[in-house]
Amino acid sequence: MSDLLVSVFGPGTRIAHRQPLSRRAACVSRLYLAGPSGTPGSVIIKHVPAETFLAGEEPDAPEFREEQVVHRFLAGIGAEAGLKPALLGFDPTGLLLLEDLGPIGNPVARSFAELVPRLARAMARLHGRTLDKETAYLELRRQAGLGPVATDGRYHGVMREAERAANGRAGLVSMVSPWETPAVRRTLEREFDAVVALVENYPGRRGLIHDDLGNARQTFEIGTETYLLDFEYSHYAPPFYELTKTLLGKFETNTETGEYLLASPNMPLALAQQHRVLMDRDYGLRLADEEWEETLTACLIYAALTLLGNLAATGHRRTLRGSVQDDINRILDRLSLVLRPFRPFAVIRSIVARYRAAPAAPYARKPSSADAFRHR
Repeated sequence: MSDLLVSVFGPGTRIAHRQPLSRRAACVSRLYLAGPSGTPGSVIIKHVPAETFLAGEEPDAPEFREEQVVHRFLAGIGAEAGLKPALLGFDPTGLLLLEDLGPIGNPVARSFAELVPRLARAMARLHGRTLDKETAYLELRRQAGLGPVATDGRYHGVMREAERAANGRAGLVSMVSPWETPAVRRTLEREFDAVVALVENYPGRRGLIHDDLGNARQTFEIGTETYLLDFEYSHYAPPFYELTKTLLGKFETNTETGEYLLASPNMPLALAQQHRVLMDRDYGLRLADEEWEETLTACLIYAALTLLGNLAATGHRRTLRGSVQDDINRILDRLSLVLRPFRPFAVIRSIVARYRAAPAAPYARKPSSADAFRHR
């Protein structure tokens, strides 16, 4: 680390004091520096191997190498200003030296009326500045030895999310009553095929998404603007996929209780609408109403399938807040509510609304939808 500091700020640079900031997945500290003229008073150091400062195991590497690539990519294309902390330096192990934005990132709790415009602007900056630049991003990933995106090894990487979506789809299909007509079943499968194709092989303009903004916690306020932090799960996708975790929620582990819970801020659709306006006005991403509705609806359905698939794979091993059935119902209820204004994928929307708990034949035991997912 000392070598990195000297290479960035010059001979004589040293750490005067270290303030630990995080002891979770990543090791993050604020370093107060002493050194030659021009040395900043403090910087943020991230992904320091745990044994350097803290007792415990070294953090998992793929997420950290991916984040380093993202910071290098955004710095390389001149996209950092007003978006994220500036990248000051890095080394091949995944170590990041970042600008210190200040001591307090989110000083007040904000209403949706205040938060939505800020978050929409931050999202649009990230997506708009990275539109059509995926080739450069993939080349940096290749140089970092990260391999194809299809084999992305991150816990919430593209590969694992696709697996979860497939499992969630199978579980949801198994909830459908056997008394539905063959025509409905065929249409349901065709709609699911279309959703998967649209998200996984999006034919439109793709941007880099943060993909971990469920409750806007990975942000930092400076004046009237919101900066983005923690890019461990970033990847290229339809820009509108960014909205799914803020609208539907994501599973998180409560570090104090160990509970695995579906955390959903229940943000209003105004976020999606404001994001659309900004992408059109500032970055020229103009979609007709029908195309925007179809793309956003597909992204929301796909994201809900990943939540269901995640629950199917891990719910029986986790300490849930409530039951598997409760979480299934919460996911489907929220998806049904968010999709209510939209028209695409009518059969999926109907199934989601009607089968939050699976129907049963007269006089038969009514199976719960948790049964379908528990045995996947």
